[in-house]
Amino acid sequence: MTIDKSGANIAALTVLNIGKLTP
Repeated sequence: MTIDKSGANIAALTVLNIGKLTP
């Protein structure tokens, strides 16, 4: 479960970062 949660968090952070870099 921990691995899945970490993966979800990383994915969310990546999406947020991409959104910031490409508004």
